Amino acid sequence: MPVPALVSRFFRKFSLPHGKQFARPRLEGLEDRQVMDHSLFAIGSPAGEVSLVKLIDRNTGELVNEFQPYASSFTGGVHVTMADLSGDYAPEIIVAPATGAPHVKVFDGKTGELISSFYAFDSSYAGGLNIAAGDIGNGSVGIVAARDGGAGPEVRVFSLSGGLVKSFNAYDPSFEGGVKVALGYAVSGNAAIFTAAGSGGGPHVKTFEARSLNLLNSFYAYDSEFQGGVNIAATDLTGDGVSEILTGPGAGGGPQVKIFERASSTLLTSFMAGTSDAALSTLGIAPK
Repeated sequence: MPVPALVSRFFRKFSLPHGKQFARPRLEGLEDRQVMDHSLFAIGSPAGEVSLVKLIDRNTGELVNEFQPYASSFTGGVHVTMADLSGDYAPEIIVAPATGAPHVKVFDGKTGELISSFYAFDSSYAGGLNIAAGDIGNGSVGIVAARDGGAGPEVRVFSLSGGLVKSFNAYDPSFEGGVKVALGYAVSGNAAIFTAAGSGGGPHVKTFEARSLNLLNSFYAYDSEFQGGVNIAATDLTGDGVSEILTGPGAGGGPQVKIFERASSTLLTSFMAGTSDAALSTLGIAPK
């Protein structure tokens, strides 16, 4: 069921004696949220392997299902996320190439059938795509996509069918290092788009209100001189309805994970994810 969102005030004028006006506050509901089944998570294959998505039971760690989202000849790696885009409380599986043409596909969370397929940017672009999916504001759901380098910092928001809803530049238009994206909720309770600069842009993290695209927050997650880029995720870890921002440095930055509380630049905690090959690879660092 939808979870009631926070409320905001607006003022309604009404007449008083002698022609005076008075503003009286009234509460108005803002954005509803959808609650979906979180019993599964998805993993996409890395570059160099045949494209594959694996669905894992988060409670048992067991493999529930796996499928091949692209042709057998494609070995560019798969980025994958999950979100309920059809309103049936079963999360769809959304995929995009880690390298290659920006071809987004959406698979039904219940049947596994392909229900949407589109190119988020010009099909000639082959640098890969970063994606997020979920609440995009005003009670709507959709897919957020940004290119992963070699092109400008444009972030695009799409409907389930692939229709362009809105777009904006998360950073200076001349920046071509790529943009990482995440979706969550700001302190206001409204949906937010979180971005992180890719290689060459410094560890610059931003928060935009999803419906208005107003910039809500901007900070450097690591030393501003670091040029390896930042990986980003957003989720509510404290149960207060506001997303925490999780970051990991890109290539050359070490496996330091940081968590910033309540969609802000306030550091909640920080830890080293490990120095194993798997941990280093996850953060974009080539294993030794």
